[in-house]
Amino acid sequence: MKKLLKKISDFLSGPASPAGGFIEYRIKCGKCGESVTIKVFPDRDLNPTYDDDGPAYVLKKEVMDSKCFRMIQIEIFYDSSRREISREISGGTFEK
Repeated sequence: MKKLLKKISDFLSGPASPAGGFIEYRIKCGKCGESVTIKVFPDRDLNPTYDDDGPAYVLKKEVMDSKCFRMIQIEIFYDSSRREISREISGGTFEK
Protein backbone atom coordinates (compact mmCIF):
# COMPACT_ATOMS: atom_id res chain seq x y z
CA MET A 1 0.00 0.00 0.00
CA LYS A 2 2.83 2.41 0.87
CA LYS A 3 4.51 1.71 -2.46
CA LEU A 4 1.31 2.51 -4.33
CA LEU A 5 0.85 5.79 -2.44
CA LYS A 6 4.49 6.70 -3.11
CA LYS A 7 4.07 6.04 -6.85
CA ILE A 8 0.92 8.15 -6.96
CA SER A 9 2.63 10.94 -5.03
CA ASP A 10 5.67 10.87 -7.34
CA PHE A 11 3.43 10.92 -10.40
CA LEU A 12 1.37 13.88 -9.20
CA SER A 13 4.35 15.93 -8.05
CA GLY A 14 6.04 15.64 -11.44
CA PRO A 15 9.75 15.49 -12.07
CA ALA A 16 12.05 16.96 -9.50
CA SER A 17 13.47 20.34 -10.41
CA PRO A 18 17.24 20.61 -10.44
CA ALA A 19 18.82 22.83 -7.82
CA GLY A 20 18.38 26.37 -8.98
CA GLY A 21 15.46 25.49 -11.26
CA PHE A 22 14.32 29.10 -11.16
CA ILE A 23 15.39 32.50 -12.46
CA GLU A 24 15.69 35.29 -9.93
CA TYR A 25 15.00 38.92 -10.82
CA ARG A 26 15.61 41.94 -8.59
CA ILE A 27 13.34 44.87 -9.29
CA LYS A 28 13.67 48.38 -7.86
CA CYS A 29 10.58 50.55 -7.40
CA GLY A 30 10.77 53.78 -9.38
CA LYS A 31 8.98 55.75 -6.66
CA CYS A 32 10.42 54.68 -3.30
CA GLY A 33 13.51 52.72 -4.39
CA GLU A 34 12.60 49.54 -2.52
CA SER A 35 14.04 46.33 -4.00
CA VAL A 36 11.81 43.33 -4.61
CA THR A 37 13.08 39.87 -5.54
CA ILE A 38 10.91 37.53 -7.58
CA LYS A 39 11.52 33.94 -8.63
CA VAL A 40 10.38 32.68 -12.01
CA PHE A 41 10.06 28.95 -12.62
CA PRO A 42 10.44 28.55 -16.41
CA ASP A 43 8.66 25.19 -16.49
CA ARG A 44 5.43 26.58 -15.07
CA ASP A 45 5.45 30.41 -15.09
CA LEU A 46 6.06 31.12 -18.79
CA ASN A 47 3.13 31.38 -21.19
CA PRO A 48 3.48 30.26 -24.82
CA THR A 49 2.88 32.99 -27.41
CA TYR A 50 1.84 30.65 -30.29
CA ASP A 51 3.45 33.06 -32.78
CA ASP A 52 5.49 31.78 -35.71
CA ASP A 53 7.77 34.81 -35.51
CA GLY A 54 9.27 36.34 -32.40
CA PRO A 55 9.47 34.97 -28.88
CA ALA A 56 8.10 31.55 -27.98
CA TYR A 57 7.23 32.40 -24.37
CA VAL A 58 6.28 35.48 -22.39
CA LEU A 59 6.10 36.25 -18.68
CA LYS A 60 3.77 39.04 -17.58
CA LYS A 61 3.81 39.92 -13.90
CA GLU A 62 2.68 42.71 -11.65
CA VAL A 63 4.88 43.17 -8.60
CA MET A 64 4.09 45.28 -5.55
CA ASP A 65 6.72 46.47 -3.11
CA SER A 66 6.00 46.62 0.62
CA LYS A 67 6.97 50.25 1.16
CA CYS A 68 4.77 52.41 -1.11
CA PHE A 69 2.58 49.57 -2.50
CA ARG A 70 3.00 50.77 -6.06
CA MET A 71 2.45 48.22 -8.84
CA ILE A 72 5.38 47.49 -11.14
CA GLN A 73 4.56 45.73 -14.43
CA ILE A 74 7.14 43.49 -16.05
CA GLU A 75 7.09 41.65 -19.35
CA ILE A 76 9.93 39.29 -20.24
CA PHE A 77 10.23 37.41 -23.53
CA TYR A 78 11.94 34.03 -23.98
CA ASP A 79 12.98 31.87 -26.92
CA SER A 80 11.90 28.26 -27.43
CA SER A 81 14.69 27.08 -25.10
CA ARG A 82 13.31 29.36 -22.37
CA ARG A 83 16.29 31.72 -22.56
CA GLU A 84 15.54 35.41 -22.05
CA ILE A 85 15.68 37.50 -25.21
CA SER A 86 14.22 40.84 -24.04
CA ARG A 87 12.50 42.54 -21.12
CA GLU A 88 10.32 45.54 -20.42
CA ILE A 89 9.36 47.20 -17.15
CA SER A 90 7.13 50.07 -16.15
CA GLY A 91 7.14 51.67 -12.70
CA GLY A 92 10.63 50.51 -11.81
CA THR A 93 13.96 49.17 -13.03
CA PHE A 94 15.67 45.80 -13.17
CA GLU A 95 18.65 45.57 -10.82
CA LYS A 96 19.99 42.28 -12.14
